[in-house]
Amino acid sequence: MTATPTPIRRREQITPEWLTAVLRADGSIGAGRITAIQGRTVGNGLMGVCVRCSLTLEDAPEGAPTSVIVKLAAEEDSTRAFMANTGYRNELCFYQHLAPTLTVRAPYCSFAESDDDWFTLVLEDLSPAEAGDQLVWCSPDQVARAVLESVGLHAPRWGDPQLLSHPCLNGNAGFRGEELQAGLAAVIPGFLERYGDALDATQVDFYERLARGAAAWFRARPAPVTLSHGDYRPDNLLFGTAEGGPPVAVVDWQGLALGSGLSDVGFVVGGALDIEERRTHESSLLHDYHAAMRAAGVERSWDDTFDDYRRSLLSGLLTTIFGAMYGVRTERGDEMFRSMARRHAQQVLDAGADEFLT
Repeated sequence: MTATPTPIRRREQITPEWLTAVLRADGSIGAGRITAIQGRTVGNGLMGVCVRCSLTLEDAPEGAPTSVIVKLAAEEDSTRAFMANTGYRNELCFYQHLAPTLTVRAPYCSFAESDDDWFTLVLEDLSPAEAGDQLVWCSPDQVARAVLESVGLHAPRWGDPQLLSHPCLNGNAGFRGEELQAGLAAVIPGFLERYGDALDATQVDFYERLARGAAAWFRARPAPVTLSHGDYRPDNLLFGTAEGGPPVAVVDWQGLALGSGLSDVGFVVGGALDIEERRTHESSLLHDYHAAMRAAGVERSWDDTFDDYRRSLLSGLLTTIFGAMYGVRTERGDEMFRSMARRHAQQVLDAGADEFLT
């Protein structure tokens, strides 16, 4: 008889016996069992540990998974304590409560549990699909696929009043624009000192104005009417390859929150394409998103959609600035944030969204 699976804390606890219990409990391997595991760490491991586990199976039914992804909490105490009340909670919420109500392609989840600050996910391995690369960026076709896939996140729960009272969603209740502006004023000088060499004079001026006028823009944001991924960029998207995999799938749900949906669209359009590519394709990408949302039952005018898009561009700036200044600094991260700083600032200026600043 197989024991009921419980959350684990360390990679060495990923044993054949434990994974057998997990995959039997959700029916993935029937009455079969795992006799051996070969594990390989994937991802950068800053906010958690992801291990791809290749499985040796015995007496499992045809179609049983031969590989899964096990995602664990960060081993560094301060990171884990911070993420337990934010990102880990959000990701557990997504897989435990929300994923079954949506049509966005995400990994199937066999196990999602927590234990104090620790958490454990066992997820479908979507390889040979491959993650995008924030430094290589994406082709316009990949961005188009990502934009349309976001409809499966935004449309099913659009305007659902139950989201407003959902106990595990991150909202902005009690958070004020003045607090945001104070936070930006504290970090933007250092942000410009670090990445200002990648910006032209108009972009530097924009960030300086953002430090003084973000409170007004915060108040002008669209109302939170649906679910938002919060970090919708190439590193968190899987794209199918010639060998297979879904056309696009979405991972890393630690930024899940209530939002307008257009913040996800703006973030991937502005960050995954270089400035000239974005200028070329932005309008058609937004029109396709608008049409797909209407086809999914969300009746919004084009004018309202575009206005929400402009107002939502603040979200990408905040992710860029605070991510750069409070995340673990790496050479790759500096290269990524330098490009994001330039692209998202120019996206705002091209859209005239800086008018929301005071």
